[in-house]
Amino acid sequence: MFRRLVALPLVMACTAGETDVAPPQYAFYYPTALKVSPSEKHMFVMSANSDLRYSSGTVATLDLDAVDALTQQWLGSGFATPPAGCTQLVARPQIVDCPTMNGDSPTTVMVPNATVKIGNFGVDLGIQRLYRGGVPSGGLRIFATVRGDPSVTWIDFAEPTRHMDCGPEDTYPRCSPEHRLTRVRSDINLPSIPPEPFYLFVDGDSENVFATHLTSGAVTLADAPREEGTTPVVHDVNQNFWAPVGSLGLVGAVGIAARTPGDPSGLVYVSSRQEARVTALRVAAGPLNPNGRPWKALTEVLWFFLDGIGVSGVAADSRALTFSADGTRMYLVSRTPPAVRVYDTSLDDTGAPRNDLIGVADVCPQPATLALADFGRGPRLIVPCFSTGQVWVIDAVTLAVESMEDVGKGPTAVSVSPSRKRIYVANYADDTIAVLDATPGARTEARMVLLIGTPRP
Repeated sequence: MFRRLVALPLVMACTAGETDVAPPQYAFYYPTALKVSPSEKHMFVMSANSDLRYSSGTVATLDLDAVDALTQQWLGSGFATPPAGCTQLVARPQIVDCPTMNGDSPTTVMVPNATVKIGNFGVDLGIQRLYRGGVPSGGLRIFATVRGDPSVTWIDFAEPTRHMDCGPEDTYPRCSPEHRLTRVRSDINLPSIPPEPFYLFVDGDSENVFATHLTSGAVTLADAPREEGTTPVVHDVNQNFWAPVGSLGLVGAVGIAARTPGDPSGLVYVSSRQEARVTALRVAAGPLNPNGRPWKALTEVLWFFLDGIGVSGVAADSRALTFSADGTRMYLVSRTPPAVRVYDTSLDDTGAPRNDLIGVADVCPQPATLALADFGRGPRLIVPCFSTGQVWVIDAVTLAVESMEDVGKGPTAVSVSPSRKRIYVANYADDTIAVLDATPGARTEARMVLLIGTPRP
């Protein structure tokens, strides 16, 4: 028996090369995080590539002197003459979209060749000062939580030269695997970090980096030596802090902050997306590792319900938390119900924090996060409102709402520059960064005065 052989067309599918789908170097696309440097000279902006249009996300660098110069031109003209390369928005006559970004060419505000590629779905950024021989070197280490890897990715930035380094020597590099923290002790025989790394807290002086995990309730602890030329390493992952909620047994960690940064034995508070409870952790030192540094572990010290010690609270879906400079007040923002809660975290006679709820302020639906800053008139809370496109400014002492300002679609992250009297907000659904004036007594106080980027249609 003979079989007839039929020639069939050969069909092959290939993925696009990196250069075909490389993300734009000088643009924002789904910005999810931004962080002003300690010197307040630069700001780092994370783009998450949430629609997977490109091959990766990015971390880009903005020159805040250049942003200020454009803002002052616009304010100085009395909102009459937009700076060169800027477009006046018809719907908001006092706001300028500046500069218009095509993504391929450096702009007046983005630092040339100071953008790196990271994984998709980045969430948060943190910064650590670097030292050389015990003296600040001018270098920074940027940490980024990336859900797509999942990893905590780290990038070195030399602020004087504005050189960004995360592995390859290139003008637009993709961060190498060596710059992605993915396994405990970087040991292939030990577990990977859990999925969905979310918010970060970087305690640079204590050389600790903490990352929460959205769907497992875990907290990852990395040791981050602050001496230049050193390498961060994951030391511990602990996810035994929460009681499973509902029939699905859901857990989830979100907000995290140290009560007294710089104190290696200080408490680190963590909030949950599922449970109306805050847990406080401490870093414990163990035996020395081969590098001569002690292995570190996370231990639970205490916990309390959001509505009071010993009383089960109804509030849930906490988003973020932060502390006053002296550690005696904690501010926590939650979505169910939308509110900012204030806790007395001063020490009692036994040396333990009181953790008493002392105030509640109702806020907008779907608050995304919060920041605390003093621009010259006392501490203020800044809350971006994801669903309403607003930023609320709240007096942190009286809890009175001082202003509500429209900034764009999906504001999701905020960072501040007290010396420049500026608030910066990442508009996730607009691909823009809003700049708000925070100068006390100015006619533009708490108002948007510039919009960086090209709004998505």
